[in-house]
Amino acid sequence: MASMENQPLGMWADIDECVRKVTAFRSFADLQDTQPHYAPSFYPSKANSQMEVAAMERVCVAFNAWADRVGRVRRAQVYRVQAAGEQRRGPYA
Repeated sequence: MASMENQPLGMWADIDECVRKVTAFRSFADLQDTQPHYAPSFYPSKANSQMEVAAMERVCVAFNAWADRVGRVRRAQVYRVQAAGEQRRGPYA
């Protein structure tokens, strides 16, 4: 995966640009043209920049909204690994 340093990316970035940065797909349309049992899964690590993680989350939100509209069961997700001793964040912590 190409480094994303010095490249503007965020919520204002095109969804196709986010897809290209964090997946092997060329566009969101290519991502939609997959088998019904497929959904992207991301496992960010400390090696990923905040921009890369934001792009992963943006792809998941867009994919899940589309999947909901077309009736797909599988949902995209960003899996966060909790380090030993780290406090869980979120509404159900």
